[in-house]
Amino acid sequence: MPSFELNPGSHTLTVPITMLPTGQAGSAYVELTSDVGGSNQIAAGTPTGFTSTGVAQNVAMPITVPVGGGIYYVWVVVTENGIVIGAYSQSSTITVGQVTVGQGSWS
Repeated sequence: MPSFELNPGSHTLTVPITMLPTGQAGSAYVELTSDVGGSNQIAAGTPTGFTSTGVAQNVAMPITVPVGGGIYYVWVVVTENGIVIGAYSQSSTITVGQVTVGQGSWS
């Protein structure tokens, strides 16, 4: 699973979403969780509205990445006509404020 490093603050995740039938009112937002199952929400973005076209359309969803270190799992929550259709896992994680120390050599 790839991991992306982000600084705390405002970011945007853009994903292609295809929803049928066409002409439906949809929205989507990005959610960060501390567990792979998605049950411990750390942050949620503002929903972005769109109208379904029947083909993939890029939906840009803003989120404020929290201060403090951690590895977070990324989910996209989609609604259709105000009803939650599902939370879809992204195949990546984000890392915020981590420290990495390499192996040293003694002399």
